[in-house]
Amino acid sequence: MWLRTTLAAAAVSAAVLAGPQTASASTITLNTYSFAAGSQVITGIDVIGPDSISWGAINAGLFQLNTTAGTLYGFCVDLFHTIQNNIVYQTAPLTFAGDNTPMGSSGSAPDQFPLTTTQAKQINWLTLQAVGELAALTLTAEKSAAYQLKVWEVAYGSAFSYAFAPSAVVSALSGISSALAAADLSSIAIPTALISVQSGPDGPILGERQMLVIGVPEPASLALLGAGLLGLGIAARRRPAVH
Repeated sequence: MWLRTTLAAAAVSAAVLAGPQTASASTITLNTYSFAAGSQVITGIDVIGPDSISWGAINAGLFQLNTTAGTLYGFCVDLFHTIQNNIVYQTAPLTFAGDNTPMGSSGSAPDQFPLTTTQAKQINWLTLQAVGELAALTLTAEKSAAYQLKVWEVAYGSAFSYAFAPSAVVSALSGISSALAAADLSSIAIPTALISVQSGPDGPILGERQMLVIGVPEPASLALLGAGLLGLGIAARRRPAVH
């Protein structure tokens, strides 16, 4: 995801850390957000296609999301909308990356950038890998930004490009790309999207905010992920506060 001087940001792909029951919640409210491991500035972000968007400089990296469902971690998968506090989301399987198409009265979702099953699983894999590194205290700001860039590359394909990223980010991105290409996705789940909603005359409609995505851990890895995050929380409590 990204953050400009106005604290504007795009939608995130969030890995649930509070357990699988979070993914089944009918609504989730985002209260506050911040970068989980620092960020790196990426310049010249572009998405081309039926809709197009261009950003000068974007801070990229894994986000910590403080929500009514607990603390979540995730990445941007929607470069067309901004993130804001106190937004309510409904849950649904991830089927598309964000675009500017408004939801019609029929309730159909935007589909200018539809995602295949493989793309959805790849985004889930990337999110879970980054969150795992965060739990292991090995996620640097550079690697965090590299994971974010790879999520955008997967989500938007050839429509996505960027002009510059720090050399350490580019180096990390190369390793992440190779690991993803070799990854076994057979047991990776389809993540659950969090879709911003607002009231309309015929019921809820897609809001002019962002779409979020909840990564779904494998059952076998969920316990390990929770244990790692527990250790991360203990380490954080022991660390002196910095003001």
